[in-house]
Amino acid sequence: MGLQALLAGGIGKEFLERAIVEVDFSRPWGGFITFHRDREYTSKLLFLNNELSVQSHKDKDERFMVLSGAVEFYSGNMQFFPDNDFDKPAPDVDLIKTIANLQGRVYDPGEAFAAPRNCVHVTINANPESFSVIAEYARGRAREEDITRHYDRNERYSQPLKEEFQKLRGFEDGMSAKELIQLCRNPKRGGWLSWLGL
Repeated sequence: MGLQALLAGGIGKEFLERAIVEVDFSRPWGGFITFHRDREYTSKLLFLNNELSVQSHKDKDERFMVLSGAVEFYSGNMQFFPDNDFDKPAPDVDLIKTIANLQGRVYDPGEAFAAPRNCVHVTINANPESFSVIAEYARGRAREEDITRHYDRNERYSQPLKEEFQKLRGFEDGMSAKELIQLCRNPKRGGWLSWLGL
C-alpha cells in the first residue's frame, strides 16, 4: 500500500509524523525512512536506486523483505589469511578472497533475505526502470559507526582498503560491486610480473 493510499484510507499526516523517526534521501544509493529505533531494534524502508556498499556489521543482524522492484543480494563470510595469529585483537581479513567468495541471487517482491552479524554483504537494485523498496528489520545497535565498508563505489571506505584493491590489475574507482566481485574471482596483480600476465 502506497503513502497516498494510507493517507486516503484515514491515516492522517499527524499520525505519520509521529510514526516516522528519520527521513534521509541524501545517500548516493537512494534513501530511507526509519519508523522505529531503540537500543535493540530498528525498522525502516530502504529506497534503493543504485547499490549499497559492500559492508558488514559487528553489532547487528539484519533481515530484509523486498516490497517492490527487485534486488540482487550478495553475501558471504570473512576469509582470513592462513597464517593468521588469532590471538591478535583484529585478525587479518583476506579482503580479495572474501569478496571473491560472495554468492548472490535476485530477490523479488515478497521474498526475504538476511545478513547476520559479521556477514559481508551488498544489496544492489536490480530494477532497471525505477528504484526498489525494501523493508529492513535490524536487531542490535544500529549506528553508522557499526558499518564496516569493505568497498563503496562512491569511495566511502578507508584508504588502506582502497590500496588493497588498487593492487588488482583492472581495478577502477567507481566500479560496481558486481564488477569488483568478478575482478576478485580472477585476480591479476600489478607489479613487475604483470608484463608476464601474472
